Amino acid sequence: MHLSIAEESLATAHYCEHSYLIFYNGNLHNYYHWLVEGPLPLDILSGALELDKNVKIALPRSMDVDALFDHRETLRAVAFGRHDIIEVAADLIQVREAIWVETDLVERMPAPYLKDFQRRIAARYAGLRAPRNRRLLVARKGPNRKIHNIEQVQAFLSIYDFETVYLEGMSMVDRILLFQNAEFVIGPYGAGLANLIFCEPGTKVIKLMPSAEMRPFFWMISDKLDLVYGLQICSTVPDRDFHAAITVDIGNLRALICMVDAHF
Repeated sequence: MHLSIAEESLATAHYCEHSYLIFYNGNLHNYYHWLVEGPLPLDILSGALELDKNVKIALPRSMDVDALFDHRETLRAVAFGRHDIIEVAADLIQVREAIWVETDLVERMPAPYLKDFQRRIAARYAGLRAPRNRRLLVARKGPNRKIHNIEQVQAFLSIYDFETVYLEGMSMVDRILLFQNAEFVIGPYGAGLANLIFCEPGTKVIKLMPSAEMRPFFWMISDKLDLVYGLQICSTVPDRDFHAAITVDIGNLRALICMVDAHF
C-alpha cells in the first residue's frame, strides 16, 4: 500500500506526546470488523509486547458513524479499560510512537493467538458462567440476510431445543456469556457470528450462507478455535443478492444437524 501526505498537512497535524495503539478500518462501525480487527489485534499486541497501562489507545471518532453498538463498552468488556483512550476527529495526527497490527488478521492469524484471546475472556467471566447447554438460533432484525421462512425454521428447531436470540441491543457482556454458554449455534452469515470467538472448543456451528457468494471468515474462526462447523447454502429472495433474505431448506438443515450433532 502506498500512502502520500502533503508536507504542509503533516506540519500542522496535532502532536501527541505518548505511545499509542492504533488500528483503523473503514468498516469499524460494522460489529464483525470492529471485534475481529479491533479488540483482537489489541489483545495480540498487549500479550506480545507486555504493554503497560501508560500506552494509550487512539480511536477514530468516525467509528460512531452509523454505529449500532457501543465500541467503548466492548473495550471495557474485554479488559482494555486500563488504557486511556483518545478519540481522534482529525484526519491526521502525529504521535511519539505508533504501534499497530495489520487488519484482515483472521486469514493469516496463527490459531494460538485466537485461542489465547478466547481463553482470556473465558477466564475473565468464569464466575458468571452457566452450564454450556444453550442451543441458539441467531436471528437478525436488520434488513440484510434475514431468514425468509423464520417461523418454519423456528418450529423445526424447537424439536432440538433451540431458542431464537436477537443480538441487537444486547450488552457486550451478555453477548460474551451467551456464546460462552452455547453448545450449538445456528445463524445466517452476518456480523453476529463474530461472537464465535467467545465459544468454547467443541461448540457446534451451522452457518446459513446465501447462495449468491461464498465467504470463509467464520469457517476460519471455527477451525482455529476447534469448533465443529457445518455449512448450509441457502437460496436468496430475490435471487442472487448477497444481502437478501435467505430461505432455509428444512430437509437439508435436518440432515446437517444430525451430522454435526453426532460429532464428539
